[in-house]
Amino acid sequence: DSENLSLIFEVRSIAKKKKDFNVSSQQESMWTALPVFRKSSRYVDSGCFCLPLFEGKVPQAALDATDIYEWICSDIKKSKKDRTVN
Repeated sequence: DSENLSLIFEVRSIAKKKKDFNVSSQQESMWTALPVFRKSSRYVDSGCFCLPLFEGKVPQAALDATDIYEWICSDIKKSKKDRTVN
């Protein structure tokens, strides 16, 4: 269902050590999601966006969600110990 298409970004730090680059592990990464289409339309939601970063790797439940935005909203309403999103 393309109406709920989202881009998921995983953010990791990169440290340069002499001639090599050291990329942080997936456990030390952060992630965010950007819905591509406007709610209830088939138009791309274009513009500039500020996106929250969540700690850790992307939860499988987020990847499996039909609507990532709705999933994030419902997950952050849970108590801190029951949350998947930090």
